[in-house]
Amino acid sequence: MKKLKTRKDFGVKTSSIYAAITQNMPSSKHEDARRFFLQSTTTRVTILYIMSNFFDGKSFTASDVYAELSPKYGSKSSIVNFISLGLKKKYFCLKQCDKDKRKKYLYPRKEFTKIWCQFISRSEGAPIDESVNWNEVCSKPCNC
Repeated sequence: MKKLKTRKDFGVKTSSIYAAITQNMPSSKHEDARRFFLQSTTTRVTILYIMSNFFDGKSFTASDVYAELSPKYGSKSSIVNFISLGLKKKYFCLKQCDKDKRKKYLYPRKEFTKIWCQFISRSEGAPIDESVNWNEVCSKPCNC
């Protein structure tokens, strides 16, 4: 990975982030999803927590999310409301653990994961490879 060294390097990264946040998405579905996770500082931190743990292959519950983030990054109720809205809009899903039926793990849905990857691609200024295996990228961890 290239190190940031010059004013131009920092400017390119800043422009890429700006473009990812403000650029019109290819469809209203993408635009709605982007607005969903960019609503506030709390939603941005929450979605980063959810997606980074998902890509790291970790299973986690909604309770794990607000236990980790509240109150430092937002109130428990604002995080719960964000997750509830994500479930309602079908950006997230809950999967019951086979071993412990009381646990329901939170995962981003495949379509939302693709939207997130497009956002990350724009923010990094790097295109998504045409040969990406979306089934592998979007697969849920199998540690339950």
